[in-house]
Amino acid sequence: MTDVDRTAERIITEVLLAAEPGSRIVGEELHPEVVTEGMVWIVDPLDGTTNFLHDFPRYAVSIAGAVDGVLAAAAIVNVPGGETYTASRGGGAWHGERRLAVSAIRDPAFALIGTGFPFTDASQIAEYLDQFRRIAGHTSGIRRPGAASLDLADVAAGRFDGFWEQQLSAWDIAAGTLLIREAGGLVTDLSGRDIGIEHTPVVAGNPTIHAWLLDMLRSDGALSLRGKPAWRFGMSDADSLTRASSLDEWARAIARPTISPAGGSAAALAAAAAAAVVEMVAGLTAAREAYALVHEEARAARARAEGLRQELLTLASADAEALQRFEQALALPKGSAAERELRERRKRSALREGADIQRDVLARCGEVAELGVAMVERGLKSARGDAGTAVFLAAGAARSASWAIRMNLQDEPPGSEFGGIVAPAAVRLAGVEEAERLVGRLLDRPPE
Repeated sequence: MTDVDRTAERIITEVLLAAEPGSRIVGEELHPEVVTEGMVWIVDPLDGTTNFLHDFPRYAVSIAGAVDGVLAAAAIVNVPGGETYTASRGGGAWHGERRLAVSAIRDPAFALIGTGFPFTDASQIAEYLDQFRRIAGHTSGIRRPGAASLDLADVAAGRFDGFWEQQLSAWDIAAGTLLIREAGGLVTDLSGRDIGIEHTPVVAGNPTIHAWLLDMLRSDGALSLRGKPAWRFGMSDADSLTRASSLDEWARAIARPTISPAGGSAAALAAAAAAAVVEMVAGLTAAREAYALVHEEARAARARAEGLRQELLTLASADAEALQRFEQALALPKGSAAERELRERRKRSALREGADIQRDVLARCGEVAELGVAMVERGLKSARGDAGTAVFLAAGAARSASWAIRMNLQDEPPGSEFGGIVAPAAVRLAGVEEAERLVGRLLDRPPE
C-alpha cells in the first residue's frame, strides 16, 4: 500500500459519500470488509500499484456501485491511456461513446487469454503453472499486463477472448464484472457460479471461450484437466460423425434425438454435406484432362469446399453447446428477483451466441452455393447434377439458419447491436436463393 493509494481512496470516498449520503465503501486500502446491504461502492483507487511505481503504463481507478449486492453501475479509468469504460445494469457497456461487445472468437486456437500471477501466495505457483501450460498449448497466446480491472475491460471490449486468475478481491473485479456482463460475456468462479461482491477465483470471457476455460480449469472442484475439453475436440456425437465408416452410420449419428451436433445443428450439418458434394465434384473435374482449362479453378474450389466442410462441422458443435447452455438457463431457479435476472441473462446470452453462430453458418452457405454454381457451369458434365444438389442443399440450410437468427433475436430491439443482425442476414439469404434459382435454370436446359 502506498500513500498514493490511501490518498486516492480517501478523496474518492469523500466524493461518493457526499453524492450518496448513507452509502458505504468497500475498498482495498481503508475499507477492506465486504458488505452488500444497501447502497455500496466498491473502490480500487489504484489498480496496478506496482506498474504505477515502475512507471509501467498499465494502472487504473476502478469504481462500482451495487444495491443490495446487485451490481448497478461501473467505471474504470485507464489513467495512462486516458480511457474511460462505463457500464450500467441494463444499459450496456461503453468505451467513451462506443458500445462494447465481447469477441466472437469461438475456437480457442485463435483466442488471446488474459491472466494474473499468484504473486502474494507462493504456494499457489505450481498449481498456476500447471493451468498455464494446459491453456497456453491450445490458444494463440496468454498475456499478463498486471491490472485486473483493465484486463476485464479488455474482455468486455473484445481484445481478450477470456481471462482467469486464481484469486482476486472484490475491488479488483466488481466494475469489470458488470462491464463484461453488459457486453454479452460471462464472469463466474471456477464452479461456473455467477460471482457477486466477493473475494474469489475468476473465469471470464465470451460465452464459448468462458465455457472452454472452465473445462480446462476445473474437475470436481479441483484445478485439473478432465480429459479433452468438449468444445475444442468435439463432443461424443461430433466424434461419431467424423468416425462414421458408412453413410448409414453417419445418418444414424445425425438422427439421434439429442442436444448435440448430431441432432441440434441441422443447418450447419446440411451445409457441411453440401460442401462435401462440391468438394467431390471439384475433385472429379480437376482429375479429368478434358477439363484442363478449369483445373486451377477446380483445385481451388475443392480446397475451399474442404475448409468450409470443416468449419461447418465446428459450427455445428458450437451451436449444440449454445443450445445446451440455453437448456441449462431454463433449468435455473426463478424464485427471487436476483434468480430471475440471472436466468434471463443466461438465456439471452445463449440466444445471442446461437444467432451469431447461425450468422456464420449462413455466410458459409453463401460460399458453398457460389462454389456449387461454378461447378454446375464449368465442372464435370456428368456431375453437374450433383453440384446442383449441393446448391439446393446449401439454400435449404441458409433458410434454416436465417429462421434461427430471427427466432433467437425476436426479443432484441431492431436498432440494437444484436437486433441489427437480422436485416443483413436476410440480404445474404436472398443471394443464396438467387444462386438456387440460377442453378434451377441451368439444370432445366436440355443436355448438351
